Amino acid sequence: MEHYSPSQFGKLSDCPQQYAYRYVHKLHEGTKESLVFGTAVDEAVNSIHLAHMSSLPAKPEVFLYQSIEFSRATYGDDMEPEQWDAVDELAARCVEQEVFKEYEEMIDFKPRAIQHDMVLRIHGIDRRIIGITDLVAERKVFDQKEHYESALIVDVKTSARSMQQPSYRHRFQLAFYALAWMCMQGTDIIPQAEIRVLVKNKKMLWQVLPANLTENDLAHVIEVARNHDRMVKANHYPINRDSKFCSKKNCSYFDRCHEDHAGRLADTLAQCVRG
Repeated sequence: MEHYSPSQFGKLSDCPQQYAYRYVHKLHEGTKESLVFGTAVDEAVNSIHLAHMSSLPAKPEVFLYQSIEFSRATYGDDMEPEQWDAVDELAARCVEQEVFKEYEEMIDFKPRAIQHDMVLRIHGIDRRIIGITDLVAERKVFDQKEHYESALIVDVKTSARSMQQPSYRHRFQLAFYALAWMCMQGTDIIPQAEIRVLVKNKKMLWQVLPANLTENDLAHVIEVARNHDRMVKANHYPINRDSKFCSKKNCSYFDRCHEDHAGRLADTLAQCVRG
């Protein structure tokens, strides 16, 4: 059975036509520098978490470069040579500035599961909603030792600039993970949740941004899921020309979409009552 995901929710809100091309028509979307580098950082950090769970030495730089090479072999034609050079330059700076050593020194939790499937089922929605969080961990709070009291959900991100707080998209994603975790574990205690962001400045730095999720954040997940399900069942995917993602830079389907929806006068008038 097909499922929904937080990424699908985000794509539909950006532009329903982008969603239709990617998830309905199954067209290849291509890749970007930020996605290749972000995936590589995820793999490197996952290796650190795994090493903490197994008491083995971590070699995050190896996973960083392996991930980039895999992306190059798989999606090489999606980006220009200078874009791949930019990814290689970012990776070299990671190693030179020892960002993964810094991440290890920031670990104040006990990793329990990496790349953990979070599955949410909602009454009235046939499809499951599935997302994968980077880490489920434990952290003591006020000396409490119960498992659910100390549950912590962590997602690792990269960003071109410093952030004061998690973005709407990041906060929503964490709220989904938290709600799914609560339902899977049968607890009514909202877990801690945070993003750890590698800021790609000239001098790279890590930021730890707690989400401090509320009951309203969890309720919003349900509202978004139901609205998404209604649009999909209605097969309604209008083009969002006002979206900031509606540009050649931000949409892999820009040319095709604007040709498919060229706004021919005869077609427009045919839909109107005239006279």
